[in-house]
Amino acid sequence: MNEVTIFKLVSGEEIIGKITSVESGIFYINKPLLVVTDFSDQSGPRFAFMPWGMLTEGDVKKISEDHIIYVAAAKDNAAQNYNAAVGDIVVAPKTLITG
Repeated sequence: MNEVTIFKLVSGEEIIGKITSVESGIFYINKPLLVVTDFSDQSGPRFAFMPWGMLTEGDVKKISEDHIIYVAAAKDNAAQNYNAAVGDIVVAPKTLITG
């Protein structure tokens, strides 16, 4: 369950994080970040992350399924940006180097 996941909440917020477990309709999310959309750029929307629940203790936050519209796997670039933002080390895939 260590996949980077997007949560769309009934409040309209989009949260990105890693599910640590799901118990009795409660999602436990490690290091959730709020996805902030900036539409001011002429080339299209830009996205940024900011801490979600930044005034609370601990890295794992709980969200009830009653407050979630959908849960989906994050796109690769969003997952890479999330991992960079929270300081997770990402190992590059092995590739064959030819000369």
